[in-house]
Amino acid sequence: MTKRPGMGTAERVSSRYWARRVAAAACAWAFLFAALSFFWAAGGRTGLQPLEQQPTSSRTVWLVVNLAAGILKIGGGLLALALVRTGEHRSIHRLLLAAAWIGGVGLCLYGGLGLVADVLHVAGIINDPATRHWFLWYLVLWDPWWVLGGGLYVAAAWLTRRSDAELAAARSRTP
Repeated sequence: MTKRPGMGTAERVSSRYWARRVAAAACAWAFLFAALSFFWAAGGRTGLQPLEQQPTSSRTVWLVVNLAAGILKIGGGLLALALVRTGEHRSIHRLLLAAAWIGGVGLCLYGGLGLVADVLHVAGIINDPATRHWFLWYLVLWDPWWVLGGGLYVAAAWLTRRSDAELAAARSRTP
């Protein structure tokens, strides 16, 4: 990494330290979420998600959707780790960085808008007594989980961004 004006060695080391930690946290978030998808695909139930109560006729669809979601979530976790490993490969790093930004902002928006809808349902502004208790779970568990993951990906993208000069310097040091 080259020096940025006003950025000493301690700040650069600290930045790399936090980039690695946040990327690892984003990976852990994604892997935990993937484990839940595989748990659901195997027929597990938590009692905290209304979609777990699928009729037997849609069991195959539930299995395929959760297997695909689990695989995508593992890919997302690996993406977070790859962000801190691709410093000398500018085009790959830019592609991963774009994916992390888009995914992180998308997760934050999905969870944030979900939280607004949850509050409206729980407060009774949108009145649906049959599903009101599910929205409480979404309010305290599911939608904050999405926002947390989005925040981790946005933070990982922010901490691993590099200027073209820094990327060129990293590439010139590679044998």
